[in-house]
Amino acid sequence: MEASITFKSVAKKIKSETLLADLSFGVEKGTRFALVGPNGSGKSSIIKMISGIIQKDKGTIYVKGYDTENKLNKIKSIIGYMPQNSEFDLDLTVYDNIYIYARLYGMDKDSLKDNIEKISRLLHFNNYLHSYPKSLSFGLKRVIMFARSVIHNPDIILLDEPTANVDPKFRSIIWNYVCNYLNKSTIFFTTNNFNDAQDYSNRIAILYNGNIKYNGTFENLVNSTRGLARYSIIFKDKIPNDFIKIISSNPKIINSSFSDNIFKFYSVDKLVCFRILKHALNSEIEDIDISNCSLEDIFKGIEIDND
Repeated sequence: MEASITFKSVAKKIKSETLLADLSFGVEKGTRFALVGPNGSGKSSIIKMISGIIQKDKGTIYVKGYDTENKLNKIKSIIGYMPQNSEFDLDLTVYDNIYIYARLYGMDKDSLKDNIEKISRLLHFNNYLHSYPKSLSFGLKRVIMFARSVIHNPDIILLDEPTANVDPKFRSIIWNYVCNYLNKSTIFFTTNNFNDAQDYSNRIAILYNGNIKYNGTFENLVNSTRGLARYSIIFKDKIPNDFIKIISSNPKIINSSFSDNIFKFYSVDKLVCFRILKHALNSEIEDIDISNCSLEDIFKGIEIDND
């Protein structure tokens, strides 16, 4: 399938510290691609390198077949970029902020008024078109920044933590638009919100220590854990010391934690759970919960493996 974005052996240092090391991956056309990683891992830098805001130190980046080294102007004409911070001209209205941005991308001024009014209705900020950005809430500003990044119908849309710290109402507005109106575009978004990555992407990559540790569908990522599941046992009273001693010596328990009357752990062996439950039944228990592995669980596993 045609690639929209390709990284080949890309490296980047920030203040002599290696941020990305020999990074290679690709994003297929039409994909909703989520890049997940801890703060400072290089997620924003990757988006900025794709859009030409910062330069790589070595390697090659292709955007729709164009090399960022010598075709940057062409690349900028086919992408939409939403930065992590809301950036407006505070002396202009919301309408004018979007209008000027769209004109920079060559949109026809005769049809632009209708396009701005349409997207403002779909994203529920039509009542604020003639307001000034400084008077708006944080969530509304993020929705408008999103609108500005997609107003020109770009082939590739780069969203840097688009819904970070955004309340549920505006988060839903943004993701509903992505899912319902941008199906023909390639969406590349960074996030620390595991639920957003799991729910709104069809491909997930996990960035850790300068490299991609996982890259695939969520289903394949879960399968790669060989059946890892999350277990919780809730005791009626405080967890007995005898139970803690027995459990602490079990090598098949992964990332266990004790908190008052709740014992949580991960395991790929279901028999382990039943053996632990057998020990727990020597005390009164209120509830047992068994959950499939989530994206956050996989990420925690990567952090543990790299400690």
